[in-house]
Amino acid sequence: MYLLTPRYHDSVLLPRFAQQVKEFIKSRCGNDGYEDFIHYCDQDSQFNIMTEGWQEWVEKPIMFWKSYRSVAPKLAELAIQLQHITANSVASERAFSTMNFLQNKLRSRMTIETMDMLSFVYMNSRSLRKAANRTRGQQEELSANQSEALMDELLNMEDDLVQFEVDEN
Repeated sequence: MYLLTPRYHDSVLLPRFAQQVKEFIKSRCGNDGYEDFIHYCDQDSQFNIMTEGWQEWVEKPIMFWKSYRSVAPKLAELAIQLQHITANSVASERAFSTMNFLQNKLRSRMTIETMDMLSFVYMNSRSLRKAANRTRGQQEELSANQSEALMDELLNMEDDLVQFEVDEN
């Protein structure tokens, strides 16, 4: 989440997304963590811009949050977890590959709505198969499950953002 990267602390979000960020941080860090997030965004209280952490670690977000662990432990832990998630375009590339697979010369007259529905079924059937295989005997560590849940939640927020941008156009 780029908002927890010190360089982007003052980014402005649309109200809808600001509410999602608020709910996400409250669900992960509680009210105290959300209060710390507000202080961090405003650069006041323990996150004063004149403190050593801002000046020394602004370009190294993980070190920044490690230096603030004692001040805002829950928010710092969330920020460190989020910084370790690799941002990529795998999901969008996968969606385009699916559409290329589904739409070919024989299906050239397929409507956008039909393509959308077929893509949805295809992508979700793959996900359901993977989930079923995972539950058949493979047990993962708790931290890995937490990372997956966090990644799912972030992907859902990203999907909402993309859908919002599509709806706006």
